[in-house]
Amino acid sequence: MRMAGVTSAETMHIGDDPETDIEAARQAGLHCIWINRYERQWPVHIQPPGIEIRQLNELVHMVSDR
Repeated sequence: MRMAGVTSAETMHIGDDPETDIEAARQAGLHCIWINRYERQWPVHIQPPGIEIRQLNELVHMVSDR
């Protein structure tokens, strides 16, 4: 983020593990996307991210639609 000149609030993290990816990134102040390739259930003890995708190519549609 330092090299790109952006803050954590301007950064999006994409991860597949609710605790080590999503929750850790959220604690660092990043926005999060959960890539849930295997249709797992989200753990009830963690707040879910605002965006869930099944495969990375879904990001192309999200970005191009804006």
